[in-house]
Amino acid sequence: MCGIAGQFGKIDTYFASNALNQLKHRGPDSHGSWSNGRDVFLIHTRLAVIDIAPTGNQPMQALVEDATASNLDRCQIQVIHGDMGEGSMGNKLQTRACLVFNGEIYNYKEIKRDLVSRGVVFSGESDSEVLLYSLLLDGRKSLQKLNGMFAFAYWDCATQTGLLARDPLGIKPLYYRISDDGVSFASESNVLAQKSDLINPTGIRDYFLWGSFQEPNTSILGVNELPAGSLLHWRGGRTHVEKWSRILFRSKNRISKKPAQYTRQKIQECVARHLQSDVPLGIFLSGGVDSTAILALVRNILGKEAKIHTFSIGFKNDKADESTLAKRTAEHFQTEHKEWIISPEEGESEILPFLQASDQPTIDGFNVWCVCKLARSSGLKVALSGQGGDELFGGYPSFRRVPYLFALHRILGFLRKPIASGIR
Repeated sequence: MCGIAGQFGKIDTYFASNALNQLKHRGPDSHGSWSNGRDVFLIHTRLAVIDIAPTGNQPMQALVEDATASNLDRCQIQVIHGDMGEGSMGNKLQTRACLVFNGEIYNYKEIKRDLVSRGVVFSGESDSEVLLYSLLLDGRKSLQKLNGMFAFAYWDCATQTGLLARDPLGIKPLYYRISDDGVSFASESNVLAQKSDLINPTGIRDYFLWGSFQEPNTSILGVNELPAGSLLHWRGGRTHVEKWSRILFRSKNRISKKPAQYTRQKIQECVARHLQSDVPLGIFLSGGVDSTAILALVRNILGKEAKIHTFSIGFKNDKADESTLAKRTAEHFQTEHKEWIISPEEGESEILPFLQASDQPTIDGFNVWCVCKLARSSGLKVALSGQGGDELFGGYPSFRRVPYLFALHRILGFLRKPIASGIR
């Protein structure tokens, strides 16, 4: 959970200093900033997960002998990590591009092998450096190669172009505000808030309808969330937002005669990718099938001897408490298990911190807040969760009514025209 922020256009030094302070809680391991001194600055606060050494620090720059050269084969490329302004190499090298990135690219090792075969020499082991080189060599076409969760800002000095992008599922957040001076962006919407802002009535409507704000709307009028699978392109004062990825479901995609076996294979591949980390990781364990299935797959992938950390929460005097079942599951898979049975007083004391950390209001997430706090107090930065599994696989009892509701909708659709004709 790194934090990124910045501006393309007129630089606001007040925004720059405040954004860095407001995002430090997202990245306690390091922070840095970069600016060309004219029309762009980038900020990064880091939570180190991949390549935890300084070689993974950001902003990350690609330095060349001639920043205006379009043919990179004729340039000496040197990646600089961390806080370093343009021209800081004694004017021998110039910044060709700069990146701030929040997230994780799960297939970065495969992409790296391809880049190495093309002659790229890496100075570190981070997925951030892989992403920087991909953008430098292939531009926005490199987005199609990425498998991961991400939000990033990229500046190309040769073309004087800024790019914001977000992963296809919108797992990592990214907000922006367009003004006459340019575009400002940040990982959290409150960083972009101004005292004169008004509440967004459309966003409030969505909140009461769906329990959360629906992109691109936020609670702040004038601040938008970059939609999932979208990019924002900025050049010469002009801003353009477009989709770069669309998730489509077609019958021709049914490539297996054994859908259960095929689904299991894909979930196992997905879980294996998520296990890439240079720091210890854990699993949030509830009494549900989703997190239990993830734990079973992780145990199968890592083997019987691997140490696995699991975390669960429960509530005193709550009939819906699942902590006992979670504990029994942890014992079955022989994990290092920790639980927090929350008293009413403890739950009440966590409500205000939860709301303050939520950025955009939501009716969900309190349980996740509590189990995250438990994992963090145990020294962990990364955890797998079954969050969203019920939505994908119809785990809630209410989903059983969907076929009935769909049939009812079709019947009402057939009746609508005759009824309308009779009214006339």
